[in-house]
Amino acid sequence: ASFPGAVAAVMGVTFPTFLIVIVLSLFYLYFNDNPKVEAALKGIHGAVVALILMAAYRMLKTSVFDAATAFVSIAALMFLFANINPLYIIVCGLLGGIVLIQMKRLMGLKTNTEKTSSEAQKPEPVYLEYYI
Repeated sequence: ASFPGAVAAVMGVTFPTFLIVIVLSLFYLYFNDNPKVEAALKGIHGAVVALILMAAYRMLKTSVFDAATAFVSIAALMFLFANINPLYIIVCGLLGGIVLIQMKRLMGLKTNTEKTSSEAQKPEPVYLEYYI
């Protein structure tokens, strides 16, 4: 449905999560001094870290497929640990990727932007996931 369909799809995916976060934030502001709420949030912290690590692992498996993508991934991680604004890292990665692809094309090298289907892929185990 063109642009209106794209807007509707993005809103349908992001708006419910946005509302949930707003409601949870309001409850947190109201109950933030409650010791039981603080204890529950400390317990949830470990689960959130595990979910983030699992998402990073799954992205790593699908996005790192040659030396260039490995280099960009390692460089981005180093810049994140150096406390550089993630927005700058994303923009630099975007521009660097465009330059890299154009340079490879000019040199006559093969330019892959995703893993080829010829690579043998084992079936991935199914994990219970929660997206917030």
